[in-house]
Amino acid sequence: MELLSYQDVQLANSCIEYGITDNQNIGMSFLYKKDKFINKKNASLETAIYYKFKLFGDHDFVTSAQPKILMVSNKKQKESFLGEISLLTGMSKNIYSVTIFSQNTISFGYSINNTGYKKMYYNFSICEGIKFSNGIMLTSFTKYHTRKNYGSIYDNSVYEQLGIAKIINFGKESKSSLTTQIGYFWDRSLSNKKYKISGLSFSVWLDV
Repeated sequence: MELLSYQDVQLANSCIEYGITDNQNIGMSFLYKKDKFINKKNASLETAIYYKFKLFGDHDFVTSAQPKILMVSNKKQKESFLGEISLLTGMSKNIYSVTIFSQNTISFGYSINNTGYKKMYYNFSICEGIKFSNGIMLTSFTKYHTRKNYGSIYDNSVYEQLGIAKIINFGKESKSSLTTQIGYFWDRSLSNKKYKISGLSFSVWLDV
């Protein structure tokens, strides 16, 4: 779950993922966003279900494919349905007591029923970080997307975030973990130069 708030912008994001086998996962995510920009109020709820399949994996590298169906509801417009396919690659490498990791995601999507949005869109993101032996992580996240149904001011948007996280292991043989992260974000639109915000974010992940 991720919580983000800055002046007239609030965001809540949660995701639940279940491992069917070692190579297959299914998941559901929810994203609620409310903002007010130049006296334009916008609130949207996005619900998504997805299936993740590991294409290749070894000790240091993994590649997965992820098809997703999204439903977006907005008070100003009718519900829209989107289909999306993503390719995810992850890498990790141990150097002494430090683990360096990165994950890259590229997605292509299509708006199924709403002609008011761009039919085709894409986005890509990069997450990099360092994990220390005491469970502390330093992370950097950048995402660029062209999807317009976040609102017109978010068309062609760049989101950046720096964070520090702590992993707490618990349960039998410490196989479960709770990760908390506090960070600072920057969000700006390339199509509306007036839109640029920054603020604090807080995230929690539970792995059982």
